[in-house]
Amino acid sequence: VVGVPMNESVAHAVAAVGGRVYVSGGFSGVALGRMAVLTVPADPCLVFPGPEACNRSGASCSWCHGSCLSADAAERLGCPPGAAACFPTPRSADECRRLRTCSECLARHPRAMSPGLG
Repeated sequence: VVGVPMNESVAHAVAAVGGRVYVSGGFSGVALGRMAVLTVPADPCLVFPGPEACNRSGASCSWCHGSCLSADAAERLGCPPGAAACFPTPRSADECRRLRTCSECLARHPRAMSPGLG
């Protein structure tokens, strides 16, 4: 979390416009009339300011050429993987061997996440 976290609530309206995420409303025992604007970098690892925070993040980030990048982006630039190169590992090594990046290994189709569909 970077900045002040929002209070826990459900049933928000969310829209992504021009590189920003707008979160409106919600319910936390009462209807909330709030609007929050989040600016999310194209690579979430860019929020870490230095090599120590980057490599300790546990978020598959690596310090590469003076900035914190996702392990996939760092690998494309020829940098070695960080301490958490594919964290967490949700699939077996055999399943991940055929995939090219940590993102592909970690991704799951929404249909596979639905109960009863295996």
